[in-house]
Amino acid sequence: MNRTEEALLLNAPAVARKLGIGRDTAYGLIRAKVLPSVRVGHKVLVPARAVDELIARIMRGEITQLGA
Repeated sequence: MNRTEEALLLNAPAVARKLGIGRDTAYGLIRAKVLPSVRVGHKVLVPARAVDELIARIMRGEITQLGA
């Protein structure tokens, strides 16, 4: 994948990098259904668009704290 392409589905470590959080917190957001996910084989993947929407909700002040 070159730099102009963006993955449509992200694994938890990629979600964590994009949000600037730890991997365990990313998995927690998935378990808590804050982020929707799909299972592909053994992988749990999050739509990149859902991460972007979460960031927008944080920026609007709808979410003030990630994880606990």
